[in-house]
Amino acid sequence: MKKQTLLWCVLALLFLMNIVTLGLLLFTKGDTHDRHHGRPAFDENVIKTLQLTPDQIQTFNQLKSRHHQQMMDLDEAMKAPFSEYFSYLTKEGNNIDTQQMLESRIDSLFRLKIKYTYQHFEQLKSICSPEQKSKFSILVPQLMQVMQPPPNRMPPPEDRP
Repeated sequence: MKKQTLLWCVLALLFLMNIVTLGLLLFTKGDTHDRHHGRPAFDENVIKTLQLTPDQIQTFNQLKSRHHQQMMDLDEAMKAPFSEYFSYLTKEGNNIDTQQMLESRIDSLFRLKIKYTYQHFEQLKSICSPEQKSKFSILVPQLMQVMQPPPNRMPPPEDRP
């Protein structure tokens, strides 16, 4: 009988812990960190750094949506060339000309991503006042941090090159 009572107490405790955990997850306000490395969301940083007005924020959100769609379209366009390029690892007689053509295609898509991102920030700059434009010197280093690949925190396993 004592074992059964103990089991019921443990079960009740686990149930309460689950409810508390779910409550914390559902009802605590999510902080302003993005999915990458715990950095504050970059768009919020842009708004804060440049001190955008409500009208500018609305325009910035439109620019941001357009830029996001461009990046998604480019990511989608890269899938097929990437897949075809790396499929050559499974084939015997590799066609060097085709591989070079795929490399060129992938390279041009990456260049478009850089170009579109630059244009996005040019458009943002165009809606800014002269005082806000001067704050781009603060924003550009932050942009470079966001655009760089994340640091590799763990070395590869020893059995892997």
